[in-house]
Amino acid sequence: MAVAAGIVGALMALLLAAALLPWHLRVEATTAPPRLRLSLRLLAGIAPAIPLAPGGPRTRRPAPRRTRRPPSLHRLQGTGRLVAALLGAVGLRRLRLSGRFGLDDPADTGALYGLVQTARASGAALDLAPDFSGPCLDLAAEGTLILRPARVAAALIRFGWTNRGALWP
Repeated sequence: MAVAAGIVGALMALLLAAALLPWHLRVEATTAPPRLRLSLRLLAGIAPAIPLAPGGPRTRRPAPRRTRRPPSLHRLQGTGRLVAALLGAVGLRRLRLSGRFGLDDPADTGALYGLVQTARASGAALDLAPDFSGPCLDLAAEGTLILRPARVAAALIRFGWTNRGALWP
């Protein structure tokens, strides 16, 4: 009996640690050929990566009939605070972007390249080259997002409690 209680206690401690420690979401994407690869690492990136398959084509289901209208966002209180809290729960650890781009007008390409160069100050690794010959886009991106699930849950609970009458009549 003590062994079973120890196992249950260890599992609960592991679940609590997974909920409180940040999650690392690694994203790799390219435009030519179009490819997206996602992997999730729990326990502040210590756990092995869990590959996440992006969704394939979805079949369209008929929309269910609604008996009441959903609440509009302008009636809900604390929407701005929810958005701010969700943005605060997500952090960018690393970003690497490489490739080439071009627009129809070479002057527009040069102006866009100037804007892209200002992003270098943010600490992102950018290796982008302008292509003045015509429109093109060939990019490869790799990055890691940090998601803090406890902050997300707290923000959603606070928002739901504030709007409990509007969301659940």
